Amino acid sequence: MGAGETKFHENPFSWNKNASVLYIEQPAGVGFSYCNYTQSPQDCNFTDMTQSEDTLEFVVSWMARYPNYASHKLYISGESYGGIYIPYLAWQLAHNSSVTVSGFMVGNGVTDWKYDTTPATI
Repeated sequence: MGAGETKFHENPFSWNKNASVLYIEQPAGVGFSYCNYTQSPQDCNFTDMTQSEDTLEFVVSWMARYPNYASHKLYISGESYGGIYIPYLAWQLAHNSSVTVSGFMVGNGVTDWKYDTTPATI
């Protein structure tokens, strides 16, 4: 709505006419995702490499289930510890799948645990 307007109307220039966003929460057990520590504790142990393998499996499976997205450009992004996760995932996609990544970005990324985490806080 513009200033002083009281009725909603469609925005013909809306970004979502040209883009789709898929949010992947990883590894399992963080945020709103679920990991059953009682029944399958082995599924709840991750390293940076194993989480990238799991995420690769998800992305490849998702693309197979929704092939209409295969022709779209794919950009992956993350923030904070995504500075580790996103490059790992980009590497996995480039070396272990037919899914092509057009680019990736990281905001405020952690790239080294020693320097980018606790010492970097105020």
